[in-house]
Amino acid sequence: MSQVIKTVKTIPQTASRRVRNTPGYFFLLWRWVTWLLALITLVSIGGQPLPLLAALLLGITFLQTIIVTLYAPVFQIFLPDLPGRKRLLHPRQRATTKLRKPGRRWGQSRQRPLATDEEPDIVTPLASTRNPYWDFAIYGLDVVICGTVTYFGGYFGAPHFGVGSPFYRYGISTAIAAAFTYRYRGGIAAALGYDLFILFGAFFPPTQIPYVALSARDLAGSLLDAPVIAILAAYMASLLESYTRSKRREQDNVRLQIALRRVGETMIQDISDVKHLLQQSAEQMRKGGHFERLIIALMRNANEAKDGNDYRAEIDSRIEAGFVESTIPDKSGTILERVIQTGEIYSAFEPLEGIENENRPGMARLYLPILREVRLYVAIGAESTRQAPFENKQEVFLRTTGSQLVIALENIRLTEQAKEFAALA
Repeated sequence: MSQVIKTVKTIPQTASRRVRNTPGYFFLLWRWVTWLLALITLVSIGGQPLPLLAALLLGITFLQTIIVTLYAPVFQIFLPDLPGRKRLLHPRQRATTKLRKPGRRWGQSRQRPLATDEEPDIVTPLASTRNPYWDFAIYGLDVVICGTVTYFGGYFGAPHFGVGSPFYRYGISTAIAAAFTYRYRGGIAAALGYDLFILFGAFFPPTQIPYVALSARDLAGSLLDAPVIAILAAYMASLLESYTRSKRREQDNVRLQIALRRVGETMIQDISDVKHLLQQSAEQMRKGGHFERLIIALMRNANEAKDGNDYRAEIDSRIEAGFVESTIPDKSGTILERVIQTGEIYSAFEPLEGIENENRPGMARLYLPILREVRLYVAIGAESTRQAPFENKQEVFLRTTGSQLVIALENIRLTEQAKEFAALA
C-alpha cells in the first residue's frame, strides 16, 4: 500500500516531464477509441450474418490492445512488475571505463539510457526487448494482426475491403506505432505492409455475397490514409524529440550557470579559511553537479616551487560531501591513489547487482586531476547512483569549478604570505 501511495504522489510531480511521452499515450488512445468504434459498428448491424466471426475479430483485437497497453513503456508507472517483463528488459552496460559506440536501427541512433536527473526521451509505443530483431518481430506481428482483422472485417462493410471494414481505422494504428518508434522509415514500411492487406481484400474480397464493383475512390482512399498518417506521426515525433533535446540543453545550461555562481559565491565568502572553504565548496559542487557524493583531495606541498624530480604529490586534506547508499564497496581511496600517480582522468560505471528492471541503476564514478604549473594541485571525485555513466557535461562542470577552487586556494596562500611579509617588515 505504501508503494502505491508513493507512486500516486509522484505522478503530479512528473506530469510536465511526461509531456514528452505524448506519442505513446496518443497511440493507446487511438487504438482503444477505434476498437470501441469497431465494436459499436458490429453490434449495430441488424441481423448479424456472422456473429461468431464478429466475436472472434473483436476478441483478438481486444486481447491485442490489452497486451499492448499493459506492456507499453508509458504504462510501466502503474504496473511495473508484469510477468515476463524482466526477460524483455534491456541489459545495462557492464563495468567499464569506456563507453561503447551506439548502434543504429534503420538509420536511427539507439537512445542512450537516461540519468535520474534528466528529462526523459520519447518512449516507444510498444514494449522494447533486449534484441532489436525481436523489436522488428513485434512491430511486424502487429502489422499482420491489424491487416488480417481489417481484411476479414470486410465481411461486415461495403465496400468489402479497406474503408468498408469496421477495423480499418484500428489497423492504421500499427503505422502510427512504427512511425513513433522508427520515424519515417518505420512508419512508411508499416503503412505499406498494411496496404498489402488492403490490396488483397480489394481484388480477393473475403465475402461470398455478390461482388461489389471496385471503386477507384475507395481504393485510393484506403491506400493513402495509412502512409499519410504515418508521415504525420513521424513528423510529430521528430518535432517532440527535437524539442526535448533543446529543452534538455537549455536546462543543463541554466543549471550549470546557477551552480557555478553559487560555487563562486561560496569561494569568495570563505576566502580566509582553507578547511572551511573546502567543506563549503565540496557541498556546493555536489549540489550543483547533482552528485550524491563529492570528494576533494588537496595535495601537500602543491604550492612549493621545487624541481619536478623532487616533487611528489601527497594528500594533505581530504573533504567529502554527501554519501552513496550502495552495496558496492567504497573504492574512493584506491581511485584517488591511481589518479594521483597517473595524473589521468578516471571514469567508470558499474551496474548494481541484485536489481533487475528496465531502469537498472549503477554506480557512476568520475575523478579528475586539477593541475597548476604542470603539478597536481587538487583531485576531485564525484560518485552517484545513476542509470547511465557520467557525460562530458559533468566533466566540464568539475573542471570549471575545480579551476575556481584552485584560484581561491591560491588567493588564500598569497594573502597569508602577504601577512607574513608585513609582520617581518
